[in-house]
Amino acid sequence: MNRFRTTFGYFLNPAVSVGLGFGLDGYHEPSYNTAPLVADVRYYRQPTGNSLFITGNGGYALKLGAGFERGVTTGLHVGYRVIAGRSTNLLFSVGPEAQQIQDARINLIGPGSFEQIESTIWLKSISFNAGFLF
Repeated sequence: MNRFRTTFGYFLNPAVSVGLGFGLDGYHEPSYNTAPLVADVRYYRQPTGNSLFITGNGGYALKLGAGFERGVTTGLHVGYRVIAGRSTNLLFSVGPEAQQIQDARINLIGPGSFEQIESTIWLKSISFNAGFLF
């Protein structure tokens, strides 16, 4: 899976931020593309320095066109923030992700038979993330 996301957030206080994120996700084996729009909440254990943090997000993948699938998306991560400069932080995190694919086309192949059905499926993964905080 490959992913690119950006989140526009606001610090409610030095330890807690909330935001709205959007991105593009590409799944391989099975092959699906999604465009998730998510709400994001983060808590930093030490608000002013290098710190452990936890983040949760949830939302919905939008159907932007024929090559995109729709469905619920969610994730929960734990990570570490490194202060890299006066207004730049590096973020590293890991955690479970789940992406629902609604109306997925599934091929059923049996001895002498082939059938294609539509069903809702869940793709589950562990994601490793690297990012910037400005």
